[in-house]
Amino acid sequence: MWAARFVVLLTLVITGCAGPTAVTSPSATTSPPVPSPVAAVPSAAVTPAPSPSGSPQVACPNRDGGTCLRPLVAGTYSTRTFQPRLTYVLPTGWGNYEDLPGNFELLPPGFDLAGGDAGTSDYIGVYTHVVAETEECAGPAPGAGTTPAGIGKWLAGQRNLAVTTPRKASIGGLDGLVLDVTLAKGFKRVVDWSNGRCLIIGQAPSGLEHGVNPGGSMRLYLLESPVTPGATLAIEIDDVTGTDALDAYSAVVKQFGFGR
Repeated sequence: MWAARFVVLLTLVITGCAGPTAVTSPSATTSPPVPSPVAAVPSAAVTPAPSPSGSPQVACPNRDGGTCLRPLVAGTYSTRTFQPRLTYVLPTGWGNYEDLPGNFELLPPGFDLAGGDAGTSDYIGVYTHVVAETEECAGPAPGAGTTPAGIGKWLAGQRNLAVTTPRKASIGGLDGLVLDVTLAKGFKRVVDWSNGRCLIIGQAPSGLEHGVNPGGSMRLYLLESPVTPGATLAIEIDDVTGTDALDAYSAVVKQFGFGR
């Protein structure tokens, strides 16, 4: 839901619509690059899910969020729709506002849906199928490949990015790489309507077009997909406010478990 903040401006140029979320289409069969807006829900109007692990279905306050569980009490939960099935453990204060076939997202304490719309909320996103995207946000990057190694190598070699050396990682039984990304010093906008630059784009069933903005940072886990051989499942951790929160959010990611 809440990724690439500069994509909001891209949407204004291309569609004339205001305030899209960072998550894209809820459809499992189409992957438009930019989502529809999601209305913010005041905290007083949201009732936390009553219990973890098998709590009854509740209405998702994000109209494009599928079977999300909304604000949660501390406990262990599993996705209802996202594939591969994901089990996760959360402290109190976190919320799940998207659970779609190819997109799943968590919002840390202190952030809300309004911030997601405005591009000011940190978040964790999990996406079934991604590839690298061109700097100009013009679709999949030619020659980058589809594997974690291919995407990681391509990102590490891009201008306008400061990328840590990709290192081996394993999350929830899936192996791959992890790297941190910020904009390089002296970054120059590649197009007039962009504040940042694109990094990854979703492939069906995932719908997204995500990047990094000035002042923000992203940690990307690029993992071997258990669904599509040779493809990449991405876990994206975004610290859009520049508070050095990547390690704290990674503690939640390291408790993820993937299954069928």
